[in-house]
Amino acid sequence: MINSTNLARSLVRQLIELGVCDFVVSPGSRNAPLLIALGEAADKSLIELHVKIDERGAAYFALGLSKASDNYVAVVCTSGTAAANFLPAVLESVHGRNKVIFITADRPAKLRNTGANQTTNQINLYPFVKTHDLTSEIEVKRLFDGQPIHLNIQFEEPLVDSQSNDWLAGIQIKPVKNENIQVIGQRPFHGVGVVEGVADTDKGDAGDGGGEGRMDKTGCDFGAGFEK
Repeated sequence: MINSTNLARSLVRQLIELGVCDFVVSPGSRNAPLLIALGEAADKSLIELHVKIDERGAAYFALGLSKASDNYVAVVCTSGTAAANFLPAVLESVHGRNKVIFITADRPAKLRNTGANQTTNQINLYPFVKTHDLTSEIEVKRLFDGQPIHLNIQFEEPLVDSQSNDWLAGIQIKPVKNENIQVIGQRPFHGVGVVEGVADTDKGDAGDGGGEGRMDKTGCDFGAGFEK
């Protein structure tokens, strides 16, 4: 299993390069590698980072941002029952075909079904949304199909380390354009498999007012009627 810091950095960098510029996070322990990576990206003004303590509210906030911007928005939570609080917003994003990336941190698979604290089975947790259970780096771009995405990331301890290299250097942002979006109601439910280092088991509105869309310092287009 890849170092947790490197795994988190790889994912965050790829998402930024694919044009994801809004990240909503609910702080926890297991998702610490992602929180640190996102904090470093926010310090460089590459993303907008929104902190919401309650996971249910965080997921709806991300859903609202997605609706307003028509762009992928990521929402991140820690492991265990925290992930279950995403479910209402997941269902709404499925029915609305909204671009939300639900990222759930998880413990290593070897700790599942052991009776350990906060080891809820997070695989196929959300109806009609395939779980991509990550143990190592993958090409995230191939998952961008204009529909909700669930990334479940296994983080092994130590969750943080002292690496200080400039992992965001030379980043190039090239947003993905989805021209052929499939209707979710016609999407089959997926089973479990392991591909490319992946154990691949594979709304709160943001505003209705009028006005012109605007760009913020990260380059995000928030659309008409939305205020950040």
